[in-house]
Parts: sequence; structure tokens; C-alpha cells
Amino acid sequence: MTGNELAPARRRVLRAVADLSAERPVTLTEIVGVLGGHPNTTRQQLDRLVGVGLLVVSDLSKGRPGRPPKGYALTERGRRALAGDHYAGLVGAVTSHLAGLPDPSTSARAVGQSWGAASVAQGSDEPVAAIVELLDILGFEPRSSGTHGDVVLTRCPLIGGGEHDSLACELHQGMLVGALRGLGATQGVRLVPFSHPDGCGVSFTGLEGAR
Repeated sequence: MTGNELAPARRRVLRAVADLSAERPVTLTEIVGVLGGHPNTTRQQLDRLVGVGLLVVSDLSKGRPGRPPKGYALTERGRRALAGDHYAGLVGAVTSHLAGLPDPSTSARAVGQSWGAASVAQGSDEPVAAIVELLDILGFEPRSSGTHGDVVLTRCPLIGGGEHDSLACELHQGMLVGALRGLGATQGVRLVPFSHPDGCGVSFTGLEGAR
């Protein structure tokens, strides 16, 4: 489920845009001025980042005749992609610590439940919709599986190819349970790692009106 991971060169360009475009879109010339290299190579990377929805491009008015330069800025998805760098590192440190405990799986779920409960506002008429929104904010890119409100997570910022990735799944399962409890919901939730061709499945049980 890490198919959305960026190649190092492309991530370097994305980060440069993030650093330069805090107040306004940034031009190719400005990006090359920071990164160096050939402008055509950087332009190709920018086009790919725009194509996958991590950047948005617009024409910048320059107040004189001629073709206006293009300006690049991060989308919300682009910001989540960069935030995932730090997120994955933090989760890696947590799961490495948990792996040394007597019952790492139970401990990972307990930590996840505390995290999930703290990540939502109490009380919701539509707890499942709130959970899906939380998953989207966290960068899991959920989409409907077409079955009783269940979803498929098409990206996982928790998994970074480390030896404790199974504990990351336990942490995530705990987070889902904790978030539902924090919302005051009574239904259950189950994470099934890699149960779908596009990623991991999340199924909800005991839903009213979800049939």
C-alpha cells in the first residue's frame, strides 16, 4: 500500500516548492535557483507532481507582453505527502519501542486507542463519516468499497517498509477503535491489512442505515 511513495528526486522538488511558496506560487526559475540542475529536468518533475495532484499550476501575470510564467503551489494532498515523512519516522520510533515490550501487539492497540480518542471531537450524528474524514486528513486516502459504508485505504503513511510494520497495523486498528469510542459510537470497526488489491480494508459493524 505504499504505491504512492515519491521517488527521491520528485520529493526533493516537492519540498522545494513547499519551502518557497509559503505566500505565493513559485516559478520554475526560482525552484531551479535553489535546486540547481537543468530546468527541463525540473520541469518534467513538476509536470508529474501536477499530474498526480500534489501540485497545482497557474499562469502568473507579469504585467508585460509575452507568455506569463507558470506558478506552482502545493495542494492539500501535497502537504499531506510531505507531512507523512515526519509521521512515518515518528511511528517507526514508536513501533520500535513497542516491539521490546512483553506484549507489543496489545500495547500498540492501547497506544492507538488513546491517539484515536484524542483525534476526534466528542459526539457525532455520523461517526463513520467522521472516521473517514479523519483517515483522509491523516493521509490514508480512503475510498468507498461499495459495501455497507466500508472503505479501502489506498495509501498508508504508517508503513515505511520497516521490520515492525505489523505493529503499525495494530496501532492503526487501535486508533480506529479509539476514534469511534471518542465519538460516542457503539459500532465496531475492523482493519484487514492488504485485503484489497488497492490497499487495506476497513469494515464497520452494527451500522444503522448503512445497508
